[in-house]
Amino acid sequence: MRKNLVVSNETKSVMNQVIGTLRATGLSGVEISTLVGILLYIKKQKAQLVDSFEYNQPLFELLDRDDDLYGEAEGVFIRAISKINIKLINQAMQMLCSTTYPEGEYLDWLDFCIEQTIKYAEEFYTPRHICALIESLISPKEKSIFVPFGGMMEIGTEMENYEHIDAVEINQEMWLLGKIRLGLADKLDSVDFTNDSNTSWTNEQYDAIISYPPLAMKMQMQDEHAAANGTKRELAELVAANRFLETTSDDGTGVYFMAPNIQWATGEQKRFRMWAMEKHMIDAVILLPKGMLSYTSIPLACVILRKNPQHENAIRFIDASKMYDKSDGNIHLDIEKIMAAFHTDQPNVSASISYDDIREYDYTWDLTQYLQHEELEIPEGYRAVALEEIVQIPSCTKGTEADKGKMLKVTDLSNDWSKPYISQEALNDSDNVKGCAKLEQTAIIVSMVRNLKPSIIQASEQSPVWLAKNVLAIIPGMEIDIEYLCMVLSKAKFSGTGIIPHISKSTIMKYKLALPDISTQKTLYKEACQQEAMAKAKETGLLDVIDKMKTDYINEVRSRKHDMMPHLRQMSSARKNLEYYINHKDSMSEEDFMQGMKEEIANQKTAIDSLTTILKIFSREDQFGTPEIINIDKFLVENYPDGHNYHSEIEPDFQALANYGFTIPDTLLSNTMTGDKSWQQSLNEIPDYVEGINVFMAKDDLQRLCDNIFGNAVKHGFTDPKREDYSIWVKLTVDEERDMFQIDFTNNGTPFPKGLDKIRYGLRGEKGGITAGTGEGGYIVRSIVEHYGGDYDLLTQKDQDTIWSTVRIYLPIYRNDNEQ
Repeated sequence: MRKNLVVSNETKSVMNQVIGTLRATGLSGVEISTLVGILLYIKKQKAQLVDSFEYNQPLFELLDRDDDLYGEAEGVFIRAISKINIKLINQAMQMLCSTTYPEGEYLDWLDFCIEQTIKYAEEFYTPRHICALIESLISPKEKSIFVPFGGMMEIGTEMENYEHIDAVEINQEMWLLGKIRLGLADKLDSVDFTNDSNTSWTNEQYDAIISYPPLAMKMQMQDEHAAANGTKRELAELVAANRFLETTSDDGTGVYFMAPNIQWATGEQKRFRMWAMEKHMIDAVILLPKGMLSYTSIPLACVILRKNPQHENAIRFIDASKMYDKSDGNIHLDIEKIMAAFHTDQPNVSASISYDDIREYDYTWDLTQYLQHEELEIPEGYRAVALEEIVQIPSCTKGTEADKGKMLKVTDLSNDWSKPYISQEALNDSDNVKGCAKLEQTAIIVSMVRNLKPSIIQASEQSPVWLAKNVLAIIPGMEIDIEYLCMVLSKAKFSGTGIIPHISKSTIMKYKLALPDISTQKTLYKEACQQEAMAKAKETGLLDVIDKMKTDYINEVRSRKHDMMPHLRQMSSARKNLEYYINHKDSMSEEDFMQGMKEEIANQKTAIDSLTTILKIFSREDQFGTPEIINIDKFLVENYPDGHNYHSEIEPDFQALANYGFTIPDTLLSNTMTGDKSWQQSLNEIPDYVEGINVFMAKDDLQRLCDNIFGNAVKHGFTDPKREDYSIWVKLTVDEERDMFQIDFTNNGTPFPKGLDKIRYGLRGEKGGITAGTGEGGYIVRSIVEHYGGDYDLLTQKDQDTIWSTVRIYLPIYRNDNEQ
């Protein structure tokens, strides 16, 4: 592995001057980076000739014609000279030659240039710590490697333990940068890097395959069949894994990076899991941390295939989600900890799970399900049982288009175990129960999404109910008190699979509990209900709410005191002056007396007006509209174009949204064009917004919320009339832990005033900075998001000479009945 670049201020200043000079010409970020890369390569290869070279001719002519990058260098210069004067290119070269680089730094400075100029390059970038993990997982004996998604070829430049790599990259721009990187790293002799599509799979065999593809992208493969998939259109993450058997040698290894849903998703992913186990070639699954990739917040799963796995009929599971260090805002994997867990069992972190156990859980590879175990305590007189030993799942008929009746959904289940009974009268009638199970007896109903929410429904043949999707009915045996079992299940902890956690039927039925005799069950339930009633009677929750309201009110009063005091002092001073004029009227001229009285009355009026404004703000009641379903993606796209002195950009994190569970079109998940379509045709197919990304709130309130954030940025941040680079970036993503949309409004204007934090921002009437207005903007944001069950925060980030200010809001995700 190469060492990290130690940036010197002098060299960094020179590189920034080069970038600035070329950027001023109108060249794109990619054009700047490829040109700088070629200039660095020429300097590295022909340093002794550069100073004496005639700068009125193309510098690439310094290279030997048989140089591996001569053709690429010529092409870069031809494209650049067609757009800018050659003197500017030579000027950039002279700047680069004004400082010296050690042999190993040339590649680092190209990476620095790419980072500064190409925003979307991160999607083609393989982090160094990923390369270090790959190198630790591949045996030193595996010398020939195939990389089907080459990107910018960090895998070739960062790794050392190989003899030859064949790599492919379809994106012309990234391929050229990767080729230049290989040249600067002196790797062109050991890496064959081609600009081509891998939809027509290689016929060669290699010791190892390394696949780091675009996540969630589909590929139209040209094979007659795909081993695990059975269809030509495949997930890019599985393309190389599906072809592991025929593409590797007898002792081959495959290291594949995939979205985390490879652990639990059905369809293509499940077929792959079953096939990999059937062929006895799955070696290990490693769950990597969240936030490791700069362009999406989702974690990664590393799947390792071997022709000769280390464990027979078992898979090695490693939870490395917390094995990292964080510096400079970036996550760096702790490779030593990961490899230690790879080789040695560690409680709740790593273990080898048998194929039989995995089959019992329907071929799920969910790590948390297998690694996070809690020891079950068995009190004296109790017995340990699995739920499947004391309950049964009723045999129910399925509804057809002709059936209708009472529909029981997840949202109908009780959140209070002490009140578990569901009233049939409260259930909605449905004319569409096709595929639903018809329940005709008393049963415990549990949710298979997130939490069980166990409840009791007293159905019968005369009064049946239909069970909607994600609802499971269980019938307790004769020795089980149904209310006691509801209470126990309400306290059970399940680690569901998926971004929206789904608990499988098998997981529920295998849940183990300590069970007393039925008489003790009834007694325990009655005592627990009494304790619960006493706890509710104390109204601790209500007292907490009252205390919070009192605290907020006191904070607001205290915060407004400094606003009111100057005006009160002004009124007091005016009163004293009025008394003075009245007491000295006889010694003053009538003109002086009247003038003085008028001035003091005007001062009093000004103070009274200011106090009246503060009191109006302070006493104003919040009013909210009627909620409706709003597509938040569409709303942001349609409502916030560029302003007169700023540029705005909406940036949905489609990758995070897709892995959360939203249906995102392929055209929005990949910049790669396939087939015979032109660039314009591909652009025309990209939708303006994605369906189904909804919130449930009043449109006027959403408009007020966003308008206040935009308005504050423009009014308080964009104050320099000479600046032309003011921008607002709006990023839409999801916060998995909060289970909410996260929307960041980031601007590069005047930073937040010193001391303005989340609490002060949300106070009514809080004013900040020299451009302060009424002080209601932040309070409006707070009141709206809290009214609809959301939250907000303020963030400040410094990047070199720029300070970025962010207002972050969280809004609950709206789900229709089928997603409950």
